[in-house]
Amino acid sequence: MGGVLPVDQGTGESLRRSGGRPGHQPDRTQPLPAGLVTFAMTDIEGSTRLFRQLGDAYLEVLETHRALLGGAFSEYGGTEVDTEGDALFVVFADASEAVAGCLEGQLALASHPWPPGGE
Repeated sequence: MGGVLPVDQGTGESLRRSGGRPGHQPDRTQPLPAGLVTFAMTDIEGSTRLFRQLGDAYLEVLETHRALLGGAFSEYGGTEVDTEGDALFVVFADASEAVAGCLEGQLALASHPWPPGGE
């Protein structure tokens, strides 16, 4: 995932908000911030290995991962723009809020009781 995300400067609406996972769409009720913004992109390191190791249990781990990060990001004003595989793409109106949201997300992931092999 990469490149430039086109955003309408008048409305702050993304010109591409596809949601990269089946059955999931980003919250379209929140307008995207416009002007100078900060983007955060996430990825699970070793997700292919983790998927092979956990099998069907990987889906629950992935949903928990998304929920923990999504909660932290939204607490600090982040808006999910897109997903692809295990990656999240989020935009923040303020850089310091983006850093705080990412730190909060890392702390949430680190403190969560993951199943054996899912950490």
